[in-house]
Amino acid sequence: MLEQARGMELPVRYLVRGLDFKHSNRFDQAFADNGVSVEPTAPRAPNQNAFIERWIGSIRGECLNRFIVFDLGHLDHLVASYLDYYHQARPHQRKENKPLLGVWPEVDDPPEKGEEIVCRKWLGGVLKHYERKAA
Repeated sequence: MLEQARGMELPVRYLVRGLDFKHSNRFDQAFADNGVSVEPTAPRAPNQNAFIERWIGSIRGECLNRFIVFDLGHLDHLVASYLDYYHQARPHQRKENKPLLGVWPEVDDPPEKGEEIVCRKWLGGVLKHYERKAA
């Protein structure tokens, strides 16, 4: 994980991990030797990782379960495309079903009769978003 983050030039300061027994002292020490602070989650706190677990559930259910991933490059492409969709078009309940970053019209009027609706597609149509055609 650390090598991949460095390859993408991401500064790594913390690693938040669960209390699973698969994380040995050697695992923690490998990160500590590289200046990364390893922070285990609190015991009996299942909601501490709720946001990341929800995101992982979203990308698995909406994207990864529909593909056979052949290599790391293919996985990177799938995740990058999903992130584009997730930020630009996917409705988020906490934001009144608006996307995180995309431009969203404030108009609540239904489309006029005959007004064209266009479909934006990601990953060959696995992910779709419908919107009014720009004037």
